[in-house]
Amino acid sequence: VDESDRIPRGLVQYVARTRETVIIEDATEHRLTRNDAYTHNYKPRSMLCLPAVYQNQLYGICYLENNLAAGVFREERLQALEFLMTQTGISLRNARLYKEQQDLTRSFARFVPNQFLEFLEKRSILEVTLGDSIGQEMYVLFSDIRNFTSISEQLDASSNFEFLNSYFRVMEPVILRNQGFIDKYIGDAIMALFTYSAENTLQAALEMRQELGRFNQQRLAAGAAPVDHGIGLHVGEVMLGT
Repeated sequence: VDESDRIPRGLVQYVARTRETVIIEDATEHRLTRNDAYTHNYKPRSMLCLPAVYQNQLYGICYLENNLAAGVFREERLQALEFLMTQTGISLRNARLYKEQQDLTRSFARFVPNQFLEFLEKRSILEVTLGDSIGQEMYVLFSDIRNFTSISEQLDASSNFEFLNSYFRVMEPVILRNQGFIDKYIGDAIMALFTYSAENTLQAALEMRQELGRFNQQRLAAGAAPVDHGIGLHVGEVMLGT
């Protein structure tokens, strides 16, 4: 049996379109189901199809059937099921909103590091307000590509993006595994913050140099010229905030 015939498509599509509850006493005689492939293949008798609607939005459809007898589903038994479907619609709506919130949080995390939120003692970017800040001693790493202006002038805009993303993709994991986080990208430059020790910061710088060597090997293999970068390390009082 074709997968498309696993449900009474005509009935489900009708309920989805009209948002109406449909009771069918005999599927072999009802106009919505008598010619449906599902009816011919599975031979159901009684059918009940209810929409899960909340605030005029359709969140799902409940389909019940009995293949032994006609007229099983009665109007007087619908109240509890319709209440259940209303609650189901609310639950599905809340689940969708929760997923959208999670997706939004993950999207913000690309631009606002989780460590930044932790320093401000916030669970989400949505909790951050103008003026939230905290001061503490931190180690700062700056890195930028040597002669980037000359390099970029030889590339079109799309190739520049591709080049920078390939470079950042190699350097970012080094910073993260040494307990740092990237505060911002400044064109071709990286500004990273570390809180644990100067050793972590220095180790990140050394590993970035090692990764640059591997990065250049890949560039040479692809017929591109190698690049170099400079790294500066600093320590002092930093004010983090917005």
